[in-house]
Amino acid sequence: IATDPPGFAVDESPDSLGQALKLPPFLEGRRAAIEAALPKLGEP
Repeated sequence: IATDPPGFAVDESPDSLGQALKLPPFLEGRRAAIEAALPKLGEP
């Protein structure tokens, strides 16, 4: 849940929100496994 500024835009521009999976540094080593477990979504 985003809070008042900067909210979700703290680590990416508002124009690119939702285009990439953002993970905290401690989970980066597990990125491949996390992404493989996510369901595939179509383009909007």
